[in-house]
Amino acid sequence: MYYFLIPKYKRRYGMLPYDVNDYTTEICDKCGSILVKYSNTISFIIKGELCDYYMFDNLIFVSSRFLEVLNKYNIRNYSFKDANVYNNKELERLFSDDKKNYYELQVVGRCGFLQNLNNKILPVCSACGERIHNTGIITNGLSISNDYYDDSDLFAFSNLKTMPIVTERLKNILVNNHLTNIAFSPINNYIIDDR
Repeated sequence: MYYFLIPKYKRRYGMLPYDVNDYTTEICDKCGSILVKYSNTISFIIKGELCDYYMFDNLIFVSSRFLEVLNKYNIRNYSFKDANVYNNKELERLFSDDKKNYYELQVVGRCGFLQNLNNKILPVCSACGERIHNTGIITNGLSISNDYYDDSDLFAFSNLKTMPIVTERLKNILVNNHLTNIAFSPINNYIIDDR
């Protein structure tokens, strides 16, 4: 079984501060997809209690504890960069030296393009490789392509890179290590409504 790794809580979340991060955008001439590239270390704001996992604005942020668990169990196919928790006075008292570090997580493992349960690939832009939206198609459940899956425990679809997928093994590791703000949604139940 494979699961999307998603945030658990709505009141414990992160967000980007307005007008702080430097970025550029590229727009695909064919499908209109927007690709955002950040030029520096990303600063983000934490709302609510400190947690180990945040996902928003097509970005994933994890605590140093989260990365320690991945390393301890030899989980590969990801990269990370430093991230800054931006100007949050109310959280300063909660940070200790060993828990203050957060990182932007980028999933490197892949399993091919989004496809339905019948292994039919959902519409993909031939220019940029992103998923084409507003197709009128409803997809009830997703599957991975065994031809393109790299057998990693942490991976993503080639055209949905910011939605991590975990194996049953990694799901159990994350739960057993009591990482916070994590939930799991089986990909075979995931609905994409492009109407």
